[in-house]
Amino acid sequence: ALVVVLRTIYADYQYMAAQERVRMEKLDEALAYGERAKMAVPMNPDYYAFAASLHVRRGELNQALEEYTLALARKQDFPAYLTQRGRVYKMLKDYAHAYKDLTQALLLDRFGAYEQEHYTDLGVICASLGDDKRARMSFYDAVLLDPHIVRKDWPGIGYRDAIAARLEENFSKLPYRNDQRSRRKLRDIQAARKALGELFE
Repeated sequence: ALVVVLRTIYADYQYMAAQERVRMEKLDEALAYGERAKMAVPMNPDYYAFAASLHVRRGELNQALEEYTLALARKQDFPAYLTQRGRVYKMLKDYAHAYKDLTQALLLDRFGAYEQEHYTDLGVICASLGDDKRARMSFYDAVLLDPHIVRKDWPGIGYRDAIAARLEENFSKLPYRNDQRSRRKLRDIQAARKALGELFE
């Protein structure tokens, strides 16, 4: 038991040192510290996800995939890791695997508790696969969940008119009820309408 405690303490120290090296932009050293943390406590998924994020920053996408897969082997169906791996697949233009990971992440974490909203990434992938209908739905859900994502460089801007039309349609269909769910839905639609409108004023 003492050995386990000491290994955990040692791994935590190495992990904190790795994070400090990242802040100093010393990615090679950060990876080395992270490897020592993994060796000390190989079942901690955060160490693998951390290594994966460093590989992404270094442009080593295949290594990043391997690390995210190892993280998921230790913490199955964790939405954040699925989202991150899906984004790496997207960067590699492997849209089929990206779609699978991001769809699974959405099933597990519909409201983006771990990784903000996932719908924008899914919308980009659907558009790349030629599925315009699913792309529009995903970008619509993204704006509804987080209106602050709407910027001129947001990938869903090309669907702005379709999103705005659907917002107006859903706003007109929304019956007035004073229950909490209806008030929240009305608030979300109004915030999304405002965000789209302000961008193009």
